Amino acid sequence: MPTPSTGPISFSELQNYLGGSTKNLGAYYKGGSVIPVAMGGSDGIPTSGTISFSDLRNKPTDIVYASFSVAPIKGYQGSNGSSAFLTLPIATYYPLKNQTAGSTFSVGVSYDPGSTWTAIINPNQVLRNFTYGTPASIGVQTGSGSKSQYLTFNYNGSTSLVVTCYYCCASSDNKSARPFIKTIQYS
Repeated sequence: MPTPSTGPISFSELQNYLGGSTKNLGAYYKGGSVIPVAMGGSDGIPTSGTISFSDLRNKPTDIVYASFSVAPIKGYQGSNGSSAFLTLPIATYYPLKNQTAGSTFSVGVSYDPGSTWTAIINPNQVLRNFTYGTPASIGVQTGSGSKSQYLTFNYNGSTSLVVTCYYCCASSDNKSARPFIKTIQYS
């Protein structure tokens, strides 16, 4: 949910949407203690100099990357026996509010439609939910037999989530399927 786009905006609203406990706008610089550099909608927020409440209007915290080509966190098309490893540094993408125990967030992984077998196995996003402060390991399989796609999500409970992706095919063993982080959002 973005910060308010119209009407009055106050420190209490900023704290509600983004976190922080101070009534100092300097804490809300992009790359500061509350708003990480890569947070959704962080473009247009100053990193230094003059900052105002209007700089913090209508700033979404969710991120959706349209395609493999524009996503900053992506895997590759590996050779036999290879898997793609994606590491998502949580603190880089989430405002301070979501970096507290019990906050929930979702991460979606999709695949480059040009990668081998992707259209056959799973062309859609695989979205999984996590709770900040709670380590989790989630395995996902789609397809069957020699046309199976495997994903594992391993979250350490705080700073990072590692996604491993591969598919298997009878003719060429296991290969990565050019996955990418498509969605990063919190609830």
